[in-house]
Amino acid sequence: MNSQPKKPKVLCVDDEKRNLDLLSAMLNPNGYEVILADSGEVAIKMVENVQPDLILLDVKMPVISGYEVLEKIRKNLRTRLIPVVMVTSLHETADRVTAMEKGCDDFISKPFENVELLARVKSLLQMSYYRRQLDERKKNETIINEISDGIVICNQDWIISEMNMAAKKYLNLDKFANVQFVNYIYKKFSISILRYKLMNIQEQHKIFNICRPESNEFKPLILRADCDILKSPDQKIENIVLVLRDITRERREELFKQEFISLMSHKLRTPVMVITSYADAFLNDGIIGTLNETQKKFLNNIYKSTNLLSRLMDKLLKFSCIDKDYLLQEKHEINLSLFIPDFIKNTIGIYKEKKVLLRCKKSNENIPFLINGDNLELIFANLIENSIKFNDKAIIEIDINITDGEKTVEISFKDNGKGIPSEERDKIFDKFYQIEKFFTGQIDGVGLGLALVKQLVTACGGAVTLQSEIGKWTKFLITLEKPSLKSD
Repeated sequence: MNSQPKKPKVLCVDDEKRNLDLLSAMLNPNGYEVILADSGEVAIKMVENVQPDLILLDVKMPVISGYEVLEKIRKNLRTRLIPVVMVTSLHETADRVTAMEKGCDDFISKPFENVELLARVKSLLQMSYYRRQLDERKKNETIINEISDGIVICNQDWIISEMNMAAKKYLNLDKFANVQFVNYIYKKFSISILRYKLMNIQEQHKIFNICRPESNEFKPLILRADCDILKSPDQKIENIVLVLRDITRERREELFKQEFISLMSHKLRTPVMVITSYADAFLNDGIIGTLNETQKKFLNNIYKSTNLLSRLMDKLLKFSCIDKDYLLQEKHEINLSLFIPDFIKNTIGIYKEKKVLLRCKKSNENIPFLINGDNLELIFANLIENSIKFNDKAIIEIDINITDGEKTVEISFKDNGKGIPSEERDKIFDKFYQIEKFFTGQIDGVGLGLALVKQLVTACGGAVTLQSEIGKWTKFLITLEKPSLKSD
């Protein structure tokens, strides 16, 4: 691999060979790649093809003069920034003004000294470098300002150094000098990620939402933020780059669907409760007299079916509220070592018709965690329900294991059920998805349980994964990062 630095290319244009030889003799030994053109026509073609770093251009040439060559160079977008030195024996002010009007960068008069020539060349090459850098930056700024996504660049302390027009609009921040990005967004918006997690520089890529709720003055705004921490080879932070995308329309469409589900669930709940209550009264209170076995069977089926429908509507209602409300839900410190066993005792009574052996192990007796208790109950209830519902064993075994780590808490649910095929594992957390072949309805539910679990765990800043062996077991693993028990 050649590690030699690239030589700057200097195009020398003159119709006299002795002048070209002289320029070559001066430039070649000083580290320049010299390219020669003996006429204006040849020079115009070579400039386009070779893209030299500097041009030494004679003024007086036959057919096409140096002025005409210079004019064509400046009109071409690909060559307009190349510095041009006019080599001339002319000393009239009018001639120099003409050259400057055409766009030349400097003059050197014949006969010229070696030292003077090399100094001019070196100086103009430096100027050319900075000019091209500036032009490239302007191009990038133009592109960045024209894209619809917001771009925010911060230093290692999250002080904003650059923003494009879209980011200024989304964040309502025209003047950003000395503005600390994290402080600003947590003050002005609702953020879907805990502050400590966002500022964790060890995690180089994060995705979160920046939300401005609807008010009397403003429409809602929901931004998806992709955050990347850029580090140098020695692992020092160079920049923090955030790309902001307006997803308000997509989220509003999603919320419309959820609100429709919520509305329908509310409308159906009252008649279902009436049917359930009457069925229970007919079965247990004897208000319609003694029932024969057929009547009992029919009423029992009605009672069970309406109870199932009621549970499904409850799940739909809870699911439809997660996205809208989880940022506002109050969190409390909960001792998981006590909370989970108590929850298991209360839950196990629901499944009286099945033999369920539910065991719980914990790494220690005090595992404090800052979380919303209702959300935690929903997570456990749906995982336990899933383990029981899709289990065909005579005795259903569920092992819950709580491991308290330095930075995370891990909670695993392992059952002895059917297992989950590998091709289904990426789909089971999707809304309304069930593994049951052809979705025949033989298994209760609408495929929201695990989708609800994933949404709740994600809302808590965690992750849920699974492992499984067909016909033997399935294990769900929830990993929750420990937030500070002190409020920000």
